[in-house]
Amino acid sequence: MVCQIGVVPPPAVDGRRHPRHEVAVGAAMRTAGQGRFGAVLQDLSVAGCRIVTSTPMHVGERVFVRLPGFQAFVGEIVWIENGQAGVLFDVALHPAVVDHICQPTTRR
Repeated sequence: MVCQIGVVPPPAVDGRRHPRHEVAVGAAMRTAGQGRFGAVLQDLSVAGCRIVTSTPMHVGERVFVRLPGFQAFVGEIVWIENGQAGVLFDVALHPAVVDHICQPTTRR
């Protein structure tokens, strides 16, 4: 897993409430209408993430995002574009969880 702090513009620049951190980590996803499928997290914040997957999804769809070593993060697809999707988590992650996932030495 790779995390590059400072690569994604801070909230004041792009209008987001929480800073995003670039990552490249595999995730297991699940929706109510589909079985498990793979995805890659591209960025992460306490409020949500951006994923890349070839599996079709729909805005408003409920998803479970599972990273190795963590319980599933539950959320909703809020946008989709070119094989990427934005997930808004139901419950914000603790900043320490985001820091742990983004540690350059963490391998998942």
